[in-house]
Amino acid sequence: MVNGSAVAIARALVAEPSLLLADETDRKPRHCERGGDLQVFDELHSEGMTLAVITHDDNVSRRAQRQVRIVDGTLQW
Repeated sequence: MVNGSAVAIARALVAEPSLLLADETDRKPRHCERGGDLQVFDELHSEGMTLAVITHDDNVSRRAQRQVRIVDGTLQW
């Protein structure tokens, strides 16, 4: 069975975007890892796609080349 996030990723990639926005919609810390989404994101990035992943999980954010945080409404680089 294909999970909902895999379908959403596939739907987003049909238009061949140069930027993919991914949000952790259910706020479960391991949401992205369950369906192998992070591996797909790594592959897309290695092919030159820019990804912006919104997450509450430090393990997910550590995989990024650049991290931007919003703390108490303030953007921190």
